[in-house]
Amino acid sequence: MKNLLLFTVLFYSIILSGQQSRADSLLGLLSKATEDEVRVNLLADLSEGLGNSSPDTAFLFASKGLRIAQSIGYLEGEIRCKDNLAGYWWAVGDYATAVKLLQQVLAFYKSQNNPIVAKIYSGLLNSYRDQGDYNEALYYSSLTLEHIPPEFEFVRGIANAMRGSIYYEMNHLDSAQFYLTKALNYPLMIHNGWILLMNGRLYAKIKKTDTAFSYFRQAIEFLQRDKNYKDLAGAFIGTGELYEQIGNIDSAIYYGKQGLDIAKKKKFNKEAIQSYLLLSRAYEKVNTKTALEYYKLAIIGKDSLFNQEKQRQLLSYKFNEELRQSEIKNAQQQAMNKNRVLILLMLLTCFVLFIIILVRNNRHKQTANLLLHQQKEEIQSTLSQLRSTQAQLIQSEKLASLGELTAGIAHEIQNPLNFVNNFAEVSEEMLVEMEEELDKGDTAEVKAIAADLKQNLSKINHHGKRASSIVKGMLEHSRTSTGVKEPTDLNALADEYLRLAYHGLRAKDSSFNATMETYFDPDLPKIEVIPQDIGRVLLNLINNAFYAVAERSRSTIHDKAKQGLEGYSPTVTISTRLRLRSATERAIEISVKDNGNGIPDAIKDKIFQPFFTTKPTRQGTGLGLSLAYDIVTKGHGGSLEVNSVPNEGTEFIIQLPLMQ
Repeated sequence: MKNLLLFTVLFYSIILSGQQSRADSLLGLLSKATEDEVRVNLLADLSEGLGNSSPDTAFLFASKGLRIAQSIGYLEGEIRCKDNLAGYWWAVGDYATAVKLLQQVLAFYKSQNNPIVAKIYSGLLNSYRDQGDYNEALYYSSLTLEHIPPEFEFVRGIANAMRGSIYYEMNHLDSAQFYLTKALNYPLMIHNGWILLMNGRLYAKIKKTDTAFSYFRQAIEFLQRDKNYKDLAGAFIGTGELYEQIGNIDSAIYYGKQGLDIAKKKKFNKEAIQSYLLLSRAYEKVNTKTALEYYKLAIIGKDSLFNQEKQRQLLSYKFNEELRQSEIKNAQQQAMNKNRVLILLMLLTCFVLFIIILVRNNRHKQTANLLLHQQKEEIQSTLSQLRSTQAQLIQSEKLASLGELTAGIAHEIQNPLNFVNNFAEVSEEMLVEMEEELDKGDTAEVKAIAADLKQNLSKINHHGKRASSIVKGMLEHSRTSTGVKEPTDLNALADEYLRLAYHGLRAKDSSFNATMETYFDPDLPKIEVIPQDIGRVLLNLINNAFYAVAERSRSTIHDKAKQGLEGYSPTVTISTRLRLRSATERAIEISVKDNGNGIPDAIKDKIFQPFFTTKPTRQGTGLGLSLAYDIVTKGHGGSLEVNSVPNEGTEFIIQLPLMQ
């Protein structure tokens, strides 16, 4: 950012002089400065804006700054001062010295990629243009436009005007007009005295007198305001030449002398020569002697400004610079070629290494693929075995639960079969009695016996269906689930499995007794479930509840006195109810509760894990609760939770969502 700001200040210093207030401020700072680097920069700042207004003063400040910078080895300050000295030598017409200094400055800023190179290129443009080397001036004009930073696009106004000034000197007036007009379209350029001056000269040359006078008057106004005496002298000379062009000799002499006074006072040699030539032509019409004197002064000035030695120096600087640039390009080309060879060697090495690594990796990959294939086959074989084992375990769990139901089922079937047998025997006796009454001809008694037989047959049919439903339920439980959901009465399902489980346990342990409590919601709606699966869940939970109270009952018998459990009564409670899970979702809740020993907190989180069991070996597979959890949560989208307090009991709560 510092370089960009410096760029702007320096670029404008080509055309505009510094204001007096700024100079006074800098002088005040200079008087107080103690550090040499600060003093160098202040001296450089002072000299920057004075090249067009007070070149001698600018030269003194720049020279002093250069001496200090060289004495302390401050290269950047030295370059700034040399840049300002180049501006001085250009202003007084020593273009060879200006070019020499500018080439040194340019080399430094180019090495730093500093955007200020655009300003240095413009300085070289001015020197070569005023020296008359217009091709070289156009070359540096192109470089100036190319290197102006995008942040300072408005500076292109000055750069375009400079290019227009070259075409003006070459007498390519169309091109000159194009660039000078373009320059005025940039911000602030209509207040730039030098650009207005160049437009005045252009319109004077193309014989548009009124427009030329207008531009000259504006140029003089702004140049006087900015104290840009070099271009102010040029504006006076241009105005005088325009008056000479229209035949107003007195005004031509007046403005010629105005320009000459400034040029002689400030040592602007080029403008002095132009004034001499203007006055020589003007006096030629009124006083040939005076005209000759001015012409002689012009010849002397031209010899001083454009003598052969200076031309030789300028060409020498140009040749040396071209040679230096050529050497730099050759060195860069050699470095590029060397770098290309190195890059190619590196690429070739990398390519060879890549091929080696690729071949090696390919071999490893083949070996790894073979190993992975073998491992995959082993894993698939193991997985198949695990799936087969899992299916067998699940089936064994189903058969185990069915085995536990066998005694209960037998008990449940026995009751209706007893009724069937009893009613059959009674019906047989009633048929014998009926035959006797028929022989007697007592039709009324026969009808009464027939009515009783009808009732007996109805009861036989009822209990037969009861037995059939029990067998059907047993078959349903043992059969593989179809996965088809159907409307199910959960109250009836829970009640049936409660009684079957209880009688099954009683059949294995006749000493076991437990109280069964049911609290079924009479308004419970049917729900879409897979009855075989939910039946297995209920059977597992009920069996676990009976097992828990049986275990506690046995511990009560053995440790009655020690545990203080004299009044223990094993109880298993099943309840159902309809409840709201959320504002829009209803669910059926089934609770299976026991007052057994409870589940210790340490294992509560493990009870739903496969193969985890607290039962003795061969009394449980550890799959019951795991399967129950999967059936409820994954198969029916419900939840299965457990609440347990050690020595008080356990409650399993199933929630099954009702479909809307």
